[in-house]
Amino acid sequence: MSKRYWILLAVVVGIAALVGGVVVASHPETSSAASPEAPAWLTEQALAAAAEYGDSTPTSVSWALTDTAAAETVAGGSVTDAEQEAAKSCYVAIVKGEFTNDVVRGGPFGLHSLTGDTIEFIYDPNTHERTDFAFFEGTGAVDTSGIPNLQTFDLSGSDSVE
Repeated sequence: MSKRYWILLAVVVGIAALVGGVVVASHPETSSAASPEAPAWLTEQALAAAAEYGDSTPTSVSWALTDTAAAETVAGGSVTDAEQEAAKSCYVAIVKGEFTNDVVRGGPFGLHSLTGDTIEFIYDPNTHERTDFAFFEGTGAVDTSGIPNLQTFDLSGSDSVE
């Protein structure tokens, strides 16, 4: 085989490797690299918030650094172009367990409890303040498809929050 053949083969293999690297980099879920860990403050606050709403040992907690427009879609909200442009960075924590919110006001009878098996908490990444939350009940009530980088907390080493 000619020298030209081997050079052409090397170029093709090099391009294939480059394209493969770009695909893996643009789709980190296919990468073998370890998933990033949640900031310690987010883990603490999500578990404390779960305890605040009645479950000090939630079954799972997922998190992501995303933006407010993507976080809004978890609750089934739609996002306008203006909201998308004004979207700010935020952390979202999706917590599964058994929750009750006893301080919901409204409805024809005034005070009533709200229960759910999933809560979405939204946090400001700079101030670490909880800026919003939503209760959900039932399988399929939460749509996280707008947050493809959702990671799961490792709860094996965490203590329950009382």
